[in-house]
Amino acid sequence: MGVAPTCVSGSKFSAWHNIAFSLCLEWNAMGMLETAFSVFCEGLANNSRLQTLDLRNNQISHDGATHLAFALRVNTTLRSLGWSELATALPD
Repeated sequence: MGVAPTCVSGSKFSAWHNIAFSLCLEWNAMGMLETAFSVFCEGLANNSRLQTLDLRNNQISHDGATHLAFALRVNTTLRSLGWSELATALPD
C-alpha cells in the first residue's frame, strides 16, 4: 500500500477530520514522511469526532512518536488506538 492521501495534504485532512468516527491507516508507512506525519498529528490533536484510529504496522520514527504523543494528550475524543508494530527503532 502507498502512503495514505490524508497524510500527504493537511488541507485534505482538514476537510474530513471532523466527519469520520473511525480511521484505519494500517500498513501505510506514514512515518516515512516526517513533515506530512506531523501535519497529520496536528489534525488529530484538533479532531473532535474520531473515536478509533488504527496506526498498526507503520514506520513511525521517534520524532513521529513525539508528535503522536502530543496529539494524544490534546485529543479528548479518541477512545481506541491500534499502535502495535509502529516500528519505532532506537536511534544509532
